Amino acid sequence: MKVTTERSKPYVPGWGRGISAGSLSRTTRPAGAPSKPAPSTATTTPGSRPAAWHSTTSLLTSTRNHVPEPTFLHEVLGYFDDPRVGYVQAAQAYYNRRASFIARGAAEETYAYYSATQMASYALGLPIVTGCHTAHRVAALQEVGGFAPHDADDLLITYHYRAAGWQGVYVPKIRARGLTPVDWAGYLTQQRRWARSVLDIKFRRYPRLAGHLPRQARVLGFLHGLYYLQGLTTGIGIGLLASMLASGAVPQFLTDGTLWRLLGLYAAMQMAEFYQQRFFLGGWNERGLHWRAGLLQLAKWPYVGLALLEVLLGRRHAYGITRKVRTSAPSAMVIRAHLPVVMLLGLAWLTGVSGRGAIPVALHLWTAGTVVATFALMWTERGAFPAPYDPQLRACEARRQPNRVNVDAGGSVQTVRNTGLASDG
Repeated sequence: MKVTTERSKPYVPGWGRGISAGSLSRTTRPAGAPSKPAPSTATTTPGSRPAAWHSTTSLLTSTRNHVPEPTFLHEVLGYFDDPRVGYVQAAQAYYNRRASFIARGAAEETYAYYSATQMASYALGLPIVTGCHTAHRVAALQEVGGFAPHDADDLLITYHYRAAGWQGVYVPKIRARGLTPVDWAGYLTQQRRWARSVLDIKFRRYPRLAGHLPRQARVLGFLHGLYYLQGLTTGIGIGLLASMLASGAVPQFLTDGTLWRLLGLYAAMQMAEFYQQRFFLGGWNERGLHWRAGLLQLAKWPYVGLALLEVLLGRRHAYGITRKVRTSAPSAMVIRAHLPVVMLLGLAWLTGVSGRGAIPVALHLWTAGTVVATFALMWTERGAFPAPYDPQLRACEARRQPNRVNVDAGGSVQTVRNTGLASDG
């Protein structure tokens, strides 16, 4: 098998170049591969290339904006020597994460998932296909009926592969980078679509597939994706805060010192997070206090709740594509979602202070912090966001990586260690 040493240009996939068609011409099921039938009857999604299934044994898929390293194929194709392997997933990362604080926060949300979470899932038998850049065995892809016609086709095909007996491999290395949203409109729209698609699988598709999965994969499949429901705890907390302010009914833990114990527990959990960051794939570039991700959690909870409501009501939407170009139209998605929240808290606070009961200091601080953070988020919509793609950002990101790989003209792979790195802070 021959792999080219030329880097792909931005927005040009280029994944098929350099693969010897003659060495990848078999389409028969390899000896030793699983024979359990798949429960899927899915068809291919628009944009897939079913004709290519008959000319190669491996199919590499990628979103259009992801740019691979020269050694990407070296890193993933060798795993298909094991006839049980149906797909190989590499880590996802972004080269425009310094474009804005939204891009940085969106990247911070992924660090733990593509490091500890995916590696643990692989160890337990259920590495998740994420759709950014994945290698599929053609025989496995044919057996499960192709990519499922669903917004979360990557997650759904993971369950189909495992139900059919195919195993997956997760490669904990960053060998391709893509784009993440840089403004509120792109980020919130993407998060709403992702939450709606994942929760739709959990409520409507997964119960029918769970019985076909191995026991460990069944448990992991149930837990995967519940992260989106975690975001709703922010909304629940704001609702409880408004209720306590208005009614004066304050839980005992806010007055008997329990709150300080909870703060100590949070500090201990943050220390555990710092320890986990030692294993992040991006090294020092991904370590630190991820406060931007916390602000994004505050900003998006109304849209995650809206996504859950749409799933429960069975509403369907056309597939949306995250914008990868600058938009001139100003966004008001944060203001529309959070201005009513600020008004609710203000009204509840006025009701509480005008009553006879005294409001604990902790509630005043909680209310003030929530309102100030929300106003700060709404103020950011007045700013001008950059274009998602900037070639200088991609070049800068490549220079900051702890290890870079080079391929010479003879095909030899060399690793270059970069010792002059600084943390993002």
